[in-house]
Amino acid sequence: SWEIIPKALGGTDTRTLYVTQQPGLSSLYRPNLSLIKQYQDTAPYTIVHEAQVPVVTLDSLAEAYNFKDGIDLLKVDTQGSEYDILKSASVTLSRTQVIYVEMEFAELYEKQPLFSDIHASLSDKGFYLHDLLPVRYRHRNNLEASRPQLIYGYGIYVNRQIRDAAKCAAALALMGFIDAADALFPSAHDEFTHISKRLSKMFRRTVHHDRKDEND
Repeated sequence: SWEIIPKALGGTDTRTLYVTQQPGLSSLYRPNLSLIKQYQDTAPYTIVHEAQVPVVTLDSLAEAYNFKDGIDLLKVDTQGSEYDILKSASVTLSRTQVIYVEMEFAELYEKQPLFSDIHASLSDKGFYLHDLLPVRYRHRNNLEASRPQLIYGYGIYVNRQIRDAAKCAAALALMGFIDAADALFPSAHDEFTHISKRLSKMFRRTVHHDRKDEND
């Protein structure tokens, strides 16, 4: 079941929420239009409303909603304020097994923390970077021979202190890391082998359809 908790995370102050034309790009940090315009249209990042919102820590939220059993998979994708949220969650992160977090390598939002800040903080808290899913942009001059620039990405971090191998393995398998899940929880080898075969078949079908579309 799902529950929506109407709270802004990342500290204990009141902060400005910048609501953008495309709601999913809204942030507690102001969009950095001077940088964004180098790569894409800035219209989706246009601020249409500003609101003062109270901000709470993830630790206080976890305590209020009784997350004492820990978190198997924590996803943080908040357009620039990820570091603030994770910094406010020392107790919660000690009981978290896997984190999926968006991290910028360039300031898409003004004065936002970047990958180096998040990576250093999570490393200090006992997590290691398992994988990075990069997102690259081309400059709008669109010189096709040029390689695009790494702008942001999604990091998968795993706690070095595994609290529950089965649940940690399940979280990794959910994101496609079947071999890592199998190594962590070998007693479920048959199940992970079955999942791997099904994903392999799905991938082959996808490649086949893509090639057929190209030929058409």
